[in-house]
Amino acid sequence: MATTVILEDVESGAFDAKLYLTKVAAGERESITVETLRNNISHPQVTSITAAKACSILVEHVPTLTYHRLFVTNIHYRFHRHQLRHRKTRFYPMLTSGYDEALATSIYRVI
Repeated sequence: MATTVILEDVESGAFDAKLYLTKVAAGERESITVETLRNNISHPQVTSITAAKACSILVEHVPTLTYHRLFVTNIHYRFHRHQLRHRKTRFYPMLTSGYDEALATSIYRVI
């Protein structure tokens, strides 16, 4: 079964398959390697997020630490790279289609 998810704050045409197919035909994806992805990781940031998450778990489950909750929450959100605003997601279950939904072009046809 397919599900349509309504995304807010997304530019019109952000999921245009034509642009995707143009980039695939140009071979732009071939320049992406495991090494380039690994180099994009900010290890100090990952360490900070991990420490902040551990603190938030402690604040949540240890009653004597609850008075630190606001401080820990503010620290935790400071390390996010691409913060998303909180909102309720709208989604609609749909019937299945005859398309191979493992392919991006077929997903585009479904939408």
